[in-house]
Amino acid sequence: MLDKRDRAFEALYREHYAAVYRYVLVSAGPDDTEDLVAESFQKAYFALRDGELSVRNPRAWLLTIARRMVIDGRRRKGRRPTASLGAYEPTAPDLLRARETWIWFDAATRDLPEHARQALYMRYAGGLSAEEIGAALGLTASGVRTAISRALDEIRRREEEANR
Repeated sequence: MLDKRDRAFEALYREHYAAVYRYVLVSAGPDDTEDLVAESFQKAYFALRDGELSVRNPRAWLLTIARRMVIDGRRRKGRRPTASLGAYEPTAPDLLRARETWIWFDAATRDLPEHARQALYMRYAGGLSAEEIGAALGLTASGVRTAISRALDEIRRREEEANR
């Protein structure tokens, strides 16, 4: 039988699972996504269960946990993630286009500063606002907007150079 905290966590899980999953998928790649998402929610569960933790912005808090799990996963593997089609067989052209977009996004952001890369992922994969991203990354909303703007300018500059 679920107690009040378990029911509250279940509601939190249902509401934010998709955002955490998308973020981890594009940050860590498809091979590690399931494990990292599960570990992220496990950490969140125990943090809420063991203390009287009150979370003002659950989505940003969960993505912060997921971000740390992705970083820890990279350290364990000793490498940066790479997107790969692997044995993926899309059933519709739009699925393939979406996958190709994220592969391009991963490649285009690979050499950016880590905070800018994470801000872009949180914005475009997680759908977070600048305020939510700032809370997750320890930046101001203005700092997040600046980081995203500079990162996008750098991506555009690189694309223009490649197309010359």
